[in-house]
Amino acid sequence: MEQYQQKFNEQMKSLDETLRRYPQVKQLEEKFKVRPSHVVVSLAGVLLAFVLFGIGSNALCNLVGFAYPVYASFKAIKTDEKADDKQWLTYWVVFALFTVIESITDFFIPWIPFYFVAKMGFLIWLYYPTTKGAEVVFTKVIDPVLTKYQPRIEQASNKANQMAQSAKKVYDNITEEPGSQKKSM
Repeated sequence: MEQYQQKFNEQMKSLDETLRRYPQVKQLEEKFKVRPSHVVVSLAGVLLAFVLFGIGSNALCNLVGFAYPVYASFKAIKTDEKADDKQWLTYWVVFALFTVIESITDFFIPWIPFYFVAKMGFLIWLYYPTTKGAEVVFTKVIDPVLTKYQPRIEQASNKANQMAQSAKKVYDNITEEPGSQKKSM
């Protein structure tokens, strides 16, 4: 037990050092006389309690799934590096597919104990830099399935595009005013 307490204290000390790099955190620490790591751990505990007891669980999960990834994607766009672009594009593909599946199965979600805790953990695992879970899901699940069905998907997409073009022509003919001449392009 003592070794776990020692590891915990080391982690808290490391977190304090990291947080103290920010002037705002230093000011809050001096004003309230509270270690920054205690504030972060307490806030995380409160958020976890909200998720566990279903108070704003979906909103908090969405915040976790969007906030950091949006900022990291923003930063990736600003760099010339391709690896970070690929990482965040992969995340968004996996996140989008997960969201679609979740919306289809949302009827069952209230029956799954600790669903939002698991979802939050899953989303963090997807984008956490050391785990790169999105890459794992994409490589093992999404890529093989989409690659297998890509010709069918392309065919359906082309057919839908042709139907949309035909519908647009019909609409243009219907809405054309009598006696007016079409502009040539």
